[in-house]
Amino acid sequence: MSPSKFGKWIHGIQILTAGNLAAPYLRSQVRVTYTQNKPHPVGSALWSHSEASSSFVLYRGIAPDSYILDVRCQGRGAFTYRDHEIQVYWEPGGTNSDHYFHSLGLAFWLEQQNIPCLHANSLIIDGHGVGLMARSQTGKSTLTAALLQRGHTLLADDMLPLHNTSGQWQVFPGLASIRLWPDSGSQFTTAQAMKDAPRVHQHFEKRRVDLGTESNQGKPWQAKPLSAIYTLNRITGNNKDAAKIQTLTPAQAMLTLLENSLIGGAPRVMDVEAQRFKQFARLLTQVPVKQLRYSSGFQQLDEVCELLKTDISQLHQQNRL
Repeated sequence: MSPSKFGKWIHGIQILTAGNLAAPYLRSQVRVTYTQNKPHPVGSALWSHSEASSSFVLYRGIAPDSYILDVRCQGRGAFTYRDHEIQVYWEPGGTNSDHYFHSLGLAFWLEQQNIPCLHANSLIIDGHGVGLMARSQTGKSTLTAALLQRGHTLLADDMLPLHNTSGQWQVFPGLASIRLWPDSGSQFTTAQAMKDAPRVHQHFEKRRVDLGTESNQGKPWQAKPLSAIYTLNRITGNNKDAAKIQTLTPAQAMLTLLENSLIGGAPRVMDVEAQRFKQFARLLTQVPVKQLRYSSGFQQLDEVCELLKTDISQLHQQNRL
């Protein structure tokens, strides 16, 4: 689809407002509207996820085939999903709705469009689209920042939608920012830059570091072919073994992809689990999933970055044979 002067692009999706509707909708378009009326779920919860003081609960909506995602976190509100529309209700105070929309809020809609979403960062390393997949607080952002410092390019932080276009897996730019804790951020930028960066949440020290442009490629509707996905296995403690990369078997890779779903087990209750399995199975015939095992510590990052760069280069050479 050629770019339009209307709407913002994020993860390959054009965000439309009430004033620039397109008919018929394309798979790459969603309308986002805002309301002051709190949505009313139908029946009991279909799915929920809670940790610490945060909870996310999925309900059926009043309209046919609609869902409501209730958010009770540092920000509070709800996203209602109807066909090609996401309606946002948000309570004043706390973290704003944009923070959640650009992760879970959009991910639930993408999953309904047969676009699985992984909990992963995506980058361009020596011209290749690469995913770095891991749970929260396991070193994903720190390693990403180290790669950026070495001249590689961020596509998106924390969310990797898997687009299949004409048989090719692609990744699109997300927001041009990365979220870092102060100890990690101090290794890759100045103390003043970290101090000036806005908090992700008001009561946490994690900061959102702006990388300067709306899209790191300049054209947020343009994709990069996905060459490989790496699941991170950072070893803590006194283990200082050399970093290594191992290609996972199809069974191991499938389990890893399922474990790193951005929306957990919600696809099962949304009746999209079967198509999701098919998408992952198709992905594994074209894109390698590998485990990157390395020791914790900033001093290890040079070795890890070089290992990744070498592995991607070898992968490219194999594809050319």
